Amino acid sequence: MKKAIIFIFAITLIGVGIITIHSQKEFNDNLNSNEIGEKHQDEIYMEVNIMADYAVIDPKDLYNYSDIVVLANYEKDKATKISSSGQAFTTSDFKITKVLKNKKDIYLNETLSARYIGGVVSLKDVSNSNSESLKKKVNLEGLTEEELERKKIKFSLEDIGDKSLKENKERILFLNYDEKTGEFIVVADNYGMISQKDGTIFDVKTKSYKSFSFLK
Repeated sequence: MKKAIIFIFAITLIGVGIITIHSQKEFNDNLNSNEIGEKHQDEIYMEVNIMADYAVIDPKDLYNYSDIVVLANYEKDKATKISSSGQAFTTSDFKITKVLKNKKDIYLNETLSARYIGGVVSLKDVSNSNSESLKKKVNLEGLTEEELERKKIKFSLEDIGDKSLKENKERILFLNYDEKTGEFIVVADNYGMISQKDGTIFDVKTKSYKSFSFLK
């Protein structure tokens, strides 16, 4: 995957407080599982705010860095899965309206599924996952089957000032293609699936919509 990421985790435990974790190792080693395991009535049992330093975030750089760039409309989330490292990844469907770049001449269907970091999973998903580190830190002991299904962990990307997928379905997607898995992966996550409006796209630096030459 063509991106350089340094993860900084800010873990918000609902009803408990905030813990800032500066590395995956600290995430695995330093969370107090007793605190996480307290029973809460809220559906969102725990929130993980994900902050990362990316190699590129400017739209012009993202265009040059990507294998594929398309204008598309967000349709729906297909699935959110937990990796062995304890991170959540969501795959969503987008309907392509225009192809701006296809460096590898990859065949593209009308609807494209793209993967990015973030999403909501149930405690049941955690229980069934291959992430032993996450299961160890999230104390599931004593929770009923109904509670495991109902209570959620939300992995949230940092707010870059753009509208959410639900608020504005029209997107430009900067993608890399994983030849081994056949997956389309969003470059720099939320920086790489920014909203579009009337021939312009969201620019994170100015927090406004701008036109770029590659859009024409």
